[in-house]
Amino acid sequence: SLLYAVDRFASYKRHWKAEYEGGKTILCDRYTTSNAIHQMSKMDRAEWESYLDWLYDTEFEKMAIPRPDAVIFLDVPVSVSQKLMTSRYSGDEGKKDIHERDVAYLDHCYKCALFAAEYLGWSVIRCTDGENMRPIEDIAKEISDIQKRLKAGTLDIVIGTHKLIGKGFEFKDLGLLIIDEEQKFGVGAKEKLRQLKASVDTLTLTAT
Repeated sequence: SLLYAVDRFASYKRHWKAEYEGGKTILCDRYTTSNAIHQMSKMDRAEWESYLDWLYDTEFEKMAIPRPDAVIFLDVPVSVSQKLMTSRYSGDEGKKDIHERDVAYLDHCYKCALFAAEYLGWSVIRCTDGENMRPIEDIAKEISDIQKRLKAGTLDIVIGTHKLIGKGFEFKDLGLLIIDEEQKFGVGAKEKLRQLKASVDTLTLTAT
């Protein structure tokens, strides 16, 4: 993980820091999040939470690499992605690389990604109907609709992960915030909650 983190740090300093600090939008198809999934696949399930906490603290706090304002996970089950790859290679399974043809590994990574998405508060977009891909236009619309409705105040009750307190979301008039299992939130999320509690009525649920 550290080697990849150093590579991201160098890339940021050398290639896109000026654009980022100048206010331009940076869109990445691979970032810390991608590395997290593949590293998690090498660990026991009991280590996943502590690893993610360590990774985010190392890269976004200690190394000060920019933290994503939003992470969108396009959820495509392995069974569907395998069909897409087979079609891409015209049915020649031998053209798949070592990871593309390792279904067990891909399935494990998929489970890691679903865990990370819930734990870290990513936005998850279901891209299939269970067997086939949904139209691209429908997926794109789902991404933009949620943010537009939150900003306009047309949603009265919103239930989600701590992604909802990220920079990508704005609320017209937030009246009550209900928090469950706050102890699982990362450092950045807890700081945002601390700021919100100063101006919004808050109910925190705990099992203790």
